[in-house]
Amino acid sequence: MRFFNFLPKIILTSAIMCCIVGNAQSQKPSKTEKALYKQAFDYLALDQYLEAIQDYIQLLEMRPKSPQYNFEIGVAYLRSPKDFYKAEKHLETALKYSTQDTIDELYYYLGKAYQNNYKFDEAKESYKDFERFIKSTKKGSELKVEVEWLEKTCDHGEYHLKLNTKNPLENKSKPINDVKKFFLNVTDYVIIQNLGNKINSVHDDGGAVFFNDEKDIFFTSKRNPFANSNEVNNGKDFEQIFISKYENGEWLLPNLISSLKLFEVEFDNASALVSIVAINKDETVMVLCKNGTLYETSKNDGRWTDPKMFPNNINIKKSKQPSACLSDDGKTLIVISDKEGGYGKLDMYSSKKDADGKWGELVNMGSVLNTEHDEGTPFMVGSDLLYFSSKGHSSIGGYDVFFSKKEDDKWGNPQSLGIPINTPQDEIAYIRSKKNPNVAYYSSARVDGYGYKDVYRITT
Repeated sequence: MRFFNFLPKIILTSAIMCCIVGNAQSQKPSKTEKALYKQAFDYLALDQYLEAIQDYIQLLEMRPKSPQYNFEIGVAYLRSPKDFYKAEKHLETALKYSTQDTIDELYYYLGKAYQNNYKFDEAKESYKDFERFIKSTKKGSELKVEVEWLEKTCDHGEYHLKLNTKNPLENKSKPINDVKKFFLNVTDYVIIQNLGNKINSVHDDGGAVFFNDEKDIFFTSKRNPFANSNEVNNGKDFEQIFISKYENGEWLLPNLISSLKLFEVEFDNASALVSIVAINKDETVMVLCKNGTLYETSKNDGRWTDPKMFPNNINIKKSKQPSACLSDDGKTLIVISDKEGGYGKLDMYSSKKDADGKWGELVNMGSVLNTEHDEGTPFMVGSDLLYFSSKGHSSIGGYDVFFSKKEDDKWGNPQSLGIPINTPQDEIAYIRSKKNPNVAYYSSARVDGYGYKDVYRITT
């Protein structure tokens, strides 16, 4: 599964930023301030958000009411690995001190900030304010559709919050040993546990699968062990599979899968984007993804075979297949693909294995499951229960986890796992434990995590 930042870069340009200065900065900046601002904005433009934030904090000590500095640090916080909830107060300050003809972009980002903090009503109002500034062009029409969908996700968020007798976020600011208990009512609760800073990093981590009675974990991470550990993007994409063991009550420091030399051929070289996608029920087959193409490897006599590319009717030419899952009996493959003819960019397709062991053509799984938005990371339990992530359906923002049950050979309407499992950020790669039916794992971009997306254990 490929991982992407949650906030599209549709507005941020130096020309826009420079016009937001407004009346709050009547005093001319010194050479030192100018140099610091240039460095801060360069960091922001290069996606080095942590470094940018540190510089903007210094700039705000000089000009705490500056709409420009508050706006840009707000954007940096929105895109930062774990402090996105801090954006709200800075964007509100920027709005307060901005002139009326320079605040349209602020409404969009402020809406994002409110939504991230579960203030769905305020987010809708901010998005509606932003809509007034959208121009009647082709790109404007596309942006309007996006913003209208964001407003709808806020409606979904308000609905899911009302399903809880108690606010499930009441203890969100007091994590204890990476474990949080979210009350759904007086007696029922959900425990969401971060797997810790050995597994998780400041980068995206996810797509976890487990072997050996859940004592071995394979997962995908964007951390680059060959670069500065404090750099988030390192100037280029990096995505590799890591492996760790659970010993003496904790996860050990993970190693790159390449260091274990599981395969005789070099499959997971550092220049490729490689991810773990799925395993079968017996833990004898792995599905991997390399640069958007699916591969299969199986365990024979205790060793993994060299990964073999799925046939062309699975890996569609000029398309990407970033994720998939196998049914328990190994005869059904569900594939995420952006092939032509879908309902959205990324849809779910299924393929059946025939008596000769060959995979059939991909068949779109239909409009009940797929939407005009993206679907991803499917996971099957038995033959009649499907979990997957989607940006559509009743998403409250980004990818949410849904499930669907099959009855009379038809998939039912997807149901959201709701709050607190879903957040206005991204939740992907949900899998159920084979050891305990009340335990699941997934990747989520949550407040108080270690980075963009972390791997969590869910107990219900």
